[in-house]
Amino acid sequence: LRAFADRHDLGLVLDTAHAGTAGEDLVQARRLFDDRLVNVHLSDLGGPLRLAEFPPVHRFFGEHRFPGVGDLALSELLTDLGSSDYASLVTLEVTPWSVHAWWPPAVRRHLARARQWMVQMAGGNAGSSAPGSGTLPGV
Repeated sequence: LRAFADRHDLGLVLDTAHAGTAGEDLVQARRLFDDRLVNVHLSDLGGPLRLAEFPPVHRFFGEHRFPGVGDLALSELLTDLGSSDYASLVTLEVTPWSVHAWWPPAVRRHLARARQWMVQMAGGNAGSSAPGSGTLPGV
């Protein structure tokens, strides 16, 4: 994938749920994509779920969960991003169910918590996008 992106001068997106489903190491994938990385789609995968044995339920509730509630090494990925020269976007990709989309106060609360967690894991404060500043500029 990296060689194809290099040949055709393309940017790459690291989708943590898809990479996690494929069993990829997220930090290794980020480092492989390196200067081709233009966006990180951040969500968790798995974790404790009720009714997880029923595949449609598992797909709906077990994928694209809030960061930190599943099994992926997202804190390590964000720490790695925060200490790198990455200066592009991190997109929170979660299901409407996990954000409680039907209740706006819950949406605001969940998104604020997710943002706070992401900034904390990156090792800094939001707002600075200087390379190596320990922050995530798109958060």
